[in-house]
Amino acid sequence: MNRKYLYFLLLYSALHITFFILQAGLGNYYLDDSMEYIQEADNILHNGIAYCGDPNQPDDPALYTKRPPAYPLFLTLARLFTEKPFPVLILQAILSFLSALLLIRIFHRDRSSWLFLSLFILFLPAQFIYSNMVMSEILFQFILMAATLMIYRYLRTRHNRYLWAYQSLLILGILVKPVLYLFVFVNLAFFMYLYFFRYRYRLLLLSAFIPVIFIIIFSGINQQRTGYFHVSSIQQINLVDYNVFFYLTDRDGVEEARKVTDDLHVTCAQNPSFKEQMECLDKGAKDILMEKPLSYGLFHLKGILRFFIDPGRFDLYNFFGLESNDGKGFLYYINTSGIKGIFEYLKTQPVLIVAWLLLIAAFNLLKTAGFLFFLFNRKYARDLRIFLFLLVGTIAFATGPLGASRFALPVSLLVLGAAAIQYQQWYLKLRKAL
Repeated sequence: MNRKYLYFLLLYSALHITFFILQAGLGNYYLDDSMEYIQEADNILHNGIAYCGDPNQPDDPALYTKRPPAYPLFLTLARLFTEKPFPVLILQAILSFLSALLLIRIFHRDRSSWLFLSLFILFLPAQFIYSNMVMSEILFQFILMAATLMIYRYLRTRHNRYLWAYQSLLILGILVKPVLYLFVFVNLAFFMYLYFFRYRYRLLLLSAFIPVIFIIIFSGINQQRTGYFHVSSIQQINLVDYNVFFYLTDRDGVEEARKVTDDLHVTCAQNPSFKEQMECLDKGAKDILMEKPLSYGLFHLKGILRFFIDPGRFDLYNFFGLESNDGKGFLYYINTSGIKGIFEYLKTQPVLIVAWLLLIAAFNLLKTAGFLFFLFNRKYARDLRIFLFLLVGTIAFATGPLGASRFALPVSLLVLGAAAIQYQQWYLKLRKAL
């Protein structure tokens, strides 16, 4: 490794230590999602079941599949000797540091890009916030970084061990975050492209079916547990409570949105089986969204743009234990009042926080621009650029109206690395021109 990268890694480590010390004093380790992961970890440890609800309460089939088992198992390992969060935070800090090393391995060609890496990492507080919270984002990020390195090395060497490692990591990623299951089918299309237009190697194409087969088997296991063939119940939950709710909020106002989604939940809950309830939610949500497909498409696109630009108000407020003046967050204002809502929201916030958020948003814009230009940079392998576009694009598309820095974090280092070397090239060209 080039010694200049040590400066980046030293800065990265210093930021980790700083946020760890802050969190030790603040103690804001958990979100609502955290408690479900912990509950499932406890159920695995004490009852031998992957269930994120209270086993003493009436059985809820949705809670068997809402949270996949990998992160709860990770928590179980970290909580074997103590229920305090510090072992979890230490393990996540290690994973975060390893992700930084993987970042360097993937984008090591322009060694002098360490300066831009350092600059951009200063304005990625979510990296250090979620390393110090009981949430699955850092584990998921590490898996995606490792998978990207494996496909990068396979494309360079064509050694099968990298191919099998890559497909295995995709499967592991699905067991952390079910959003990745959509990428499995995009991945199949990518490998079909590699087979038909690049390498004509049968094992290459066959390997891409392994994650697809896993999805089928995993959904079958969930069907045995709940009576419904699906990857995770979070799909229908997000579809109704976020996609539909935020879309209707943007179109008709928050009261009407709440009424429609509440009515949909009540109507579907009357079905006798879990399968019928989930199918009812799925159909009801899609009927609403597809009533005006162009209108929803534009709304979904706005969410994708926020995925790349959102400065992470939610992350900062939770970490530092701050509350907005009226209890309403950034998404509420932008979904109720559009661009005007941004300025309405900013008026309610402390000046220093607003300045910090605006600065982060500005750097997010710069990173996104650099990443997009990198995708067309012919100095780098075309197949890797296509892969990065597909992976980042799929996660952004699947997130949609939920677009925020927390959901962008798993791919943020990939965006950051690509942007850093793109800006380094521009800097060198500018220096030569001057």
